[in-house]
Amino acid sequence: NKELFCGWRSASCGCGCCDAESELDETEAQEAAEALFEETSEARRRVSMGEDLADDQGNPLAIHVKVPQGLKKCSKCHTYKKAHRFRGSVCTGCVRREKRARGDRDDDSEPIEEVMRRCVKPWTEEDYPEGRCEVCMSQDADDEEDEFVMCAGCNVCVHTHCYGGELIYESSPGNWKPHIPEGDWFCQLCTEKGVPSSREIPVTCVLCPVRFGAFKPTIDGRWAHLCCMRAHPEVESECVYRQERVSGLCDAHHKRWSQRCMVCGTFAGACVECTASVAPGKQCPNTFHVGCAVYAKDSRFVLTPVETSNSDTINWVRLCPEHSGSFA
Repeated sequence: NKELFCGWRSASCGCGCCDAESELDETEAQEAAEALFEETSEARRRVSMGEDLADDQGNPLAIHVKVPQGLKKCSKCHTYKKAHRFRGSVCTGCVRREKRARGDRDDDSEPIEEVMRRCVKPWTEEDYPEGRCEVCMSQDADDEEDEFVMCAGCNVCVHTHCYGGELIYESSPGNWKPHIPEGDWFCQLCTEKGVPSSREIPVTCVLCPVRFGAFKPTIDGRWAHLCCMRAHPEVESECVYRQERVSGLCDAHHKRWSQRCMVCGTFAGACVECTASVAPGKQCPNTFHVGCAVYAKDSRFVLTPVETSNSDTINWVRLCPEHSGSFA
């Protein structure tokens, strides 16, 4: 190895390891030096992974590997990164690459359909015999001003004013009244995409992975739950009376699209944070999809609007099961 490095420096370096008549030309010496560097780098990598290296006679080789202070090494890509960028022993970069390779953005190998079937379920008449609006989550209905209407295709139950669309009409400027259709009523999703049993491709909310509920189209041709739209801080509807069309998806904070839901465990859609404070200046770290929270089995989430002094602003209280008991 000494001869290789000395030959690379010059044919007569004066170190005693080579002489002026060395047969190594500059190109060969460079290639040999690079090969030795790669061999040493590979040895360092193997030692950093916990291997014990030895020479031909079985004597252990002492190779010093310096671990950067305050960093942690990924067990997959063997790179050093800051500790908060890890999930267990794997860095977040490797986690994202694995999710992209699977295509379902889920940490588990279980299909997303099975995950959602296990975590959420649609509401039935047995759950709420008197009905419950799948937009505002209220069980109250005014027979004259705001009745319950159920879709004949997907059985979604909504208030007329909560769903908007063809269920309301403007009797005078700024005065909207309910319009109860005669006969069977089909929601906008069933009207455009057909009833659930006839859809070739199931429709999923852009904000959560739930595939049932009250949907409205977005400005870019996708579909979103009305309950998700209402509870997301940045998402809104172009017409607040007709609840059409869902907009503001591009304004949602980028971190929401990479957060993990505590209900379904997936990264699909966009999550919201629990608004409870666990310490002065510190918020609860739990995140969840609004749709998953609404339709979760044994749901104990709290999602409710709170009026403010500004009539144009509505603050939402979003509490996970750990803090929902404290809400009065």
